[in-house]
Amino acid sequence: MKVSNFKISKYLIAKEYIGGLEIADSFLRFVLFDPVKKDKIILSFELELDPEVVVNGELKKPEILKDNLIKLRNHPSLKKIKNLYIILTLQSNVVYYKIFDLPTVDYKSIISAVSLNMKMLSPIPFEKSYSDWELMDAPIKKNSFELKVLSVFAEKRIIDPYLDVLNKTRFNPLVVEFNGLSLWRFFSHYNIFEREDKNYLGIYINSNGLEFILGNKKGLEFNFFQNWKDAMRNIILNTTEVKKGVLTRDNFIKIFNDNFQKVITFYFTRFQESIEKVFLTTPIYFDDLKDVIEDKFGLTVENPTSKIKNINPNFFISTGSALRGLISRADDISLSLMAVGTEDEYRMRRNLNFINFWLKIITEVGVVMLLLTIGLNVFMNYTKTDVLKDKEKLSIQFDRSQLENLSNKAKDFNVNLLQAIEAKNNTKDWFLVFDSWNKAKNDIVLKSWIIPGVNTVFSFDGFAPNQSEMIKFRDNLSESGYFTDLDIPLQSIVQQKTQVEFNLKGKIKL
Repeated sequence: MKVSNFKISKYLIAKEYIGGLEIADSFLRFVLFDPVKKDKIILSFELELDPEVVVNGELKKPEILKDNLIKLRNHPSLKKIKNLYIILTLQSNVVYYKIFDLPTVDYKSIISAVSLNMKMLSPIPFEKSYSDWELMDAPIKKNSFELKVLSVFAEKRIIDPYLDVLNKTRFNPLVVEFNGLSLWRFFSHYNIFEREDKNYLGIYINSNGLEFILGNKKGLEFNFFQNWKDAMRNIILNTTEVKKGVLTRDNFIKIFNDNFQKVITFYFTRFQESIEKVFLTTPIYFDDLKDVIEDKFGLTVENPTSKIKNINPNFFISTGSALRGLISRADDISLSLMAVGTEDEYRMRRNLNFINFWLKIITEVGVVMLLLTIGLNVFMNYTKTDVLKDKEKLSIQFDRSQLENLSNKAKDFNVNLLQAIEAKNNTKDWFLVFDSWNKAKNDIVLKSWIIPGVNTVFSFDGFAPNQSEMIKFRDNLSESGYFTDLDIPLQSIVQQKTQVEFNLKGKIKL
């Protein structure tokens, strides 16, 4: 019989739930896909935020956001999920966006060259920011530059409060990205941006403002966001109506036209590439805006909602964020604005979950086998007693030698059962070792751990935020009583920019 490997793995490997969470000034939206049936959405959730909770993308009232996230976490569709990971998407205006060029460099020198450029180009103090980068395929000018690098920066003081609230509400933040990147992923996944050799302009308008993205199916090249408050401040509008808080049709179109002109001018000046098509998503005045684009700029305009009818336009960005959760962690090399080591922490947590999962199965199977062994032992002893009684009573009717042979077999069987019980009792309980390790590690990140066996020297390679945390980790293991002869060779300690790499050797005591 042919057995499907997929069906087997579905039961042997724990499913990882990774949702997309979009937090903006006036709302939060959440989307979670089924990790097995990847085209099925388990939950789409939307909640309005009170004014002043988030202002221009910056979290001002974390306690109120915490209460709202607790409501989301207690939703019936999420309540039973033990480990729920999050791809967090924030407004694009909290991200600084830079594109720079690198001349031809050796492959091994790319990382150091990019790091140096990012430190020089960072619009905020580099040590106070989270940053990331990725290579863009197409050179700006042929035979001029070999590499074009997309870099992003965000202030830690803006990102960290969100991460703190997520951790306090049983959401495990895995990645932090921005609306433009999530929207590009959505358009790419659903083939709105359908070709790799053509560039498209996506425009997404909602209550927060205007989002412009330029790119193709393979990657994002440019992102620009303008909120309504800044947009109205930057151009001259009908002041009487603006003061009343009314954005008329004429003012709306004027704001759109002004920002569209800025984006087109910058793009053609910087990239010198054509735009194949414009995809416009707006809750109002679609036909008017389409006429502006086609009449003034000669570009073809389409409405992406005509191609994607099963997803509400309000959830385009949060769905794009959730789609990242369906990508294998090994294959996800896209931008993320979090501390270094996020993926390592995810892998460590997943490995521990996997170990605990199998230890639980082994323990339960062991208990069942022990109960069966005891039951069989009782049954055989009872049977042996009955046989001996029957032997005495019916010795005249039965062959004595046959009864003795059966009795000897029963004794042999009991001896085997006792040996099995003894072997079970002598089995080492590794669960306590891993549990002590997990409690001691704190902020330690696993790189590799080689365990030849009990009472033999193991080797652990990992990272610590600093040397004091490294020493604390060693001392915690020693105090647990399950580890002995612990030693951190001095030559193994490597001080890096934001962490310390080290090697720990020792023995496991059971």
